[in-house]
Amino acid sequence: MSRQSWKFRGWQLSFMAMVWLICTPAFATPSIQNPGVGSTETSSTQEGENSSIADFYRVTGTESIWISANGLSERGDRFINFLGQVEAEGLDSKRYLYDEILVYSRRENLCQLELWRLELLLDLVYLTLGKDLIQGRADWNVHDPRWHIPRSVASLSILAGILNSEIPIDRALRALGPKHYAFHQLKNVLVRYRDIERAGGWESIETRKSLKGGMETPLVAVLRERLSMAGDLDDADAVNPLLFDESLTKAVKAFQGRHGLEQDGVVGRKTREAMNVPVGERVRQIELNMERWRWLPRNLGDEYIIVNTAAFRLDYVKNAGTALSMRVIVGDQLNRTPVFTKELTYIDINPVWNVPHTIATDEILPQLAMKPDYLENNGFRILSDWSDSARELTFEETGWSVDNKSDFPYRLRQDSGDGNALGRIKFLLPNEYNIYLHDTPGKRLFNKPRRTFSHGCIRIENPRGLALNLFDQLKKWDEVRLDETLDSGENRKAVLKKPVPVYIVYLTSWVDESGTVHFSGDHYHRDSSLVRHLFPGEEVTY
Repeated sequence: MSRQSWKFRGWQLSFMAMVWLICTPAFATPSIQNPGVGSTETSSTQEGENSSIADFYRVTGTESIWISANGLSERGDRFINFLGQVEAEGLDSKRYLYDEILVYSRRENLCQLELWRLELLLDLVYLTLGKDLIQGRADWNVHDPRWHIPRSVASLSILAGILNSEIPIDRALRALGPKHYAFHQLKNVLVRYRDIERAGGWESIETRKSLKGGMETPLVAVLRERLSMAGDLDDADAVNPLLFDESLTKAVKAFQGRHGLEQDGVVGRKTREAMNVPVGERVRQIELNMERWRWLPRNLGDEYIIVNTAAFRLDYVKNAGTALSMRVIVGDQLNRTPVFTKELTYIDINPVWNVPHTIATDEILPQLAMKPDYLENNGFRILSDWSDSARELTFEETGWSVDNKSDFPYRLRQDSGDGNALGRIKFLLPNEYNIYLHDTPGKRLFNKPRRTFSHGCIRIENPRGLALNLFDQLKKWDEVRLDETLDSGENRKAVLKKPVPVYIVYLTSWVDESGTVHFSGDHYHRDSSLVRHLFPGEEVTY
């Protein structure tokens, strides 16, 4: 059988010929993309969907990769063993035909033709696995179209380079995944949750009544076991396992904090629903987010801002450590904050707000029907157009009415001040989605556990703290000057000498710096879409 006749055609490639080899269903491999995101260049090895096995062997410069004169080579044996360990990478060994390959490779007295067939099958599995480890399994353009961060892309040259190195194949494959500390923390948690799943999981809390401090019931024993398994409760010293005591209240609050719930220490409906999510589903949730980490750049930089819209949290990272964390408010269901990355280039102090047309006509101008002084009382002005020379108009001059509300070719601007919707500080990262970070006068909303209230922009809890951290690179700005400018009400801009990358992401499972795992709800339904693709037949209940 000539290797030249085997074409690697991405998802179109069929493994029907392999049925004869190992009696397994057809197995389709994902495509190996051109290196670089959006690249139109093609190398001499014709990397891409039309890459052939012959190209792969030309790049590796070898006659065979997995077999030797005496049968399976040491590299082939290590590779097959690694296929049996891919669960640790958040992958499924069934996708790579591990059981079938293991049985076939252990058969005695394989003839030369059978060895070559095994060689070719391992080639195709290797290309599939390499792609999955580098860039993930899913095509996020289809399954998460609002994910706009360019991702690392697998290529034949990268995968062939691994085979040309002296590093053992299993070590080299483990190194293909994301380097970020948060990804490896998720890997550690995955092992622990899989162990819980193999042990039978946790029992559900079967009651519609709330459980709270002072109660004594057999359900409390079930609750104790549930919290102990997840690491929220050290139950070694419990005097009465049926009593909902102070230590149990503290453990419930810890659980609620890890799941984005109100920390009242009471097991009400929402807390009970979170506790009753099966451990297998939490395993899937971890795997989904390990997949998303593969969609992110390998190196986020030495200094960056990462906003997790699923966790309602912003982290400012510098020199490999989190220098500042804060709560955020993100877009509502009609205005979901997209996933993207841009650079923060300047800070707008005491900003004015040029109101987007739809917000002006759908939300602000209709207020005038019941509150004729609404514009004046809230610092709004109507300008004739969007130019610097625009003149101010009275509301009557616009001729606007609710019956024809879209007919408003003017600019509505809110002056800077305490009541400005953008607050006192705005952080600009120019982008096509018109998303930025900003202060807000509505501080009370930060106390809500689920914070989807904006039109897409990101309201941040501590804008002054973020500004001061960013001012480290600006000699002319310090805490005194910032406060003086804020007090003056004067609109000023501070341009960063070195732009800071900002990553807006969506991760429903993550591990904090203390090693504590967190799970959020899927409020943008991105997990639901992804789980249907990666795990057909399964659904998200959290």
